[in-house]
Amino acid sequence: MASRLGSLQSLHLALFIAAQIYTSKDMPVDEQRWHALLIRWSQSAQAAALVSIELREAFI
Repeated sequence: MASRLGSLQSLHLALFIAAQIYTSKDMPVDEQRWHALLIRWSQSAQAAALVSIELREAFI
């Protein structure tokens, strides 16, 4: 369980850094659209991370 929490924390940090880089560009950002996209990426990445962890645990 601790490894899952660490993986999700790493994922959230990576998404936060990506958001900072994306929003630091000189372009207008629609905050609602960006927030929706970030949530979708986060959900997809969390699901992928959990599947990866489950597979790794199953084969170790």
